[in-house]
Amino acid sequence: MKNINELLEEFSLAFGKKTRTNGKEFWFLKDDAPEWMTDIVYKCHDSGEILPNDEIYSAIMDILDHLINYDLREEDNICEFIYEISPPTHYELKTWLLEFNDADTYTDEEYECHTNIMDALQCGHFKWIESLSWTIINGLQEREGALTAL
Repeated sequence: MKNINELLEEFSLAFGKKTRTNGKEFWFLKDDAPEWMTDIVYKCHDSGEILPNDEIYSAIMDILDHLINYDLREEDNICEFIYEISPPTHYELKTWLLEFNDADTYTDEEYECHTNIMDALQCGHFKWIESLSWTIINGLQEREGALTAL
């Protein structure tokens, strides 16, 4: 039986990286990935409300890369890792805002709290990463629970 950390590693290995004709690299979930993995990716895309999006796949990989360094069986570690993810550059924030159609969902209320637009984008981006992180962690925990129940 696999624990949550082993599931995390398995999930991370189920992604591949390719290059588009314009030279931009992108992540994707491999075709032979198990259904539980596609379910997590689907939930990260707001349960299908958002079409497959390079920014989401890239964020998933960034989150997985950071999660792999933590023992997710320890609850304190689950919250700690989010603060370890490097904040994006201004360019990355602007790209996120332009390429991720639902970015405003995470930034709208931040504009009211911050006088600097980049600070508002930074806080909105953090909320988005936190939301995706919990979607991934919850999916891994559900899978671990399903395996335990067998």
